Amino acid sequence: NAVSVTSNDDHTACACTCADGWFGSACSLACTNGGSCSGNAVSVTSNNDHTACVCTCADGYIGSTCATQCTGGGHCSGNAVSVTSNDDHTACACTCADGWFGSACSLACTNGGSCS
Repeated sequence: NAVSVTSNDDHTACACTCADGWFGSACSLACTNGGSCSGNAVSVTSNNDHTACVCTCADGYIGSTCATQCTGGGHCSGNAVSVTSNDDHTACACTCADGWFGSACSLACTNGGSCS
């Protein structure tokens, strides 16, 4: 699972460079959906220095392991028409019904429809 093995600067130990999808000092730990990620990822790979896995979440899921599902009741008020994850899957995004605004769609438009 290593693409190369070299000795460290003082030649007292070896250092492995892991293939994509593997991590750990000996490149023996696999990044897997359902293992490293919650099972809600569309892809799983190792980070740039191969010390951990990076989960790319399916739409509607957020978090480092994609374990948090975006739900209307959990992230938005009852005034949202839909909820999904934002583009980089770090937060949930609410789509407000007409007459409502705000990150959770909890603020009503007043003043003849002006949201100010």
